[in-house]
Amino acid sequence: MERWVPLVRRLGINSMKDLRAQDARELHATLVEAIGLAGAPRLTDVQYWISQATALDIIEEPEVALREPIS
Repeated sequence: MERWVPLVRRLGINSMKDLRAQDARELHATLVEAIGLAGAPRLTDVQYWISQATALDIIEEPEVALREPIS
């Protein structure tokens, strides 16, 4: 996926949560439109990215550290 990260980010997909929300066929079609069929990832690649992002859903987002005033 590293090869396509800049383009995916330009499409507004900046996190695993954003990637999970994508429809694989629609994202693939958008990538093909932007890159061209010869340079675009395969549909199965896009499906795999989304499945991996979904699997990472079990990892919780980091909590914002609460700042306590220094007494």
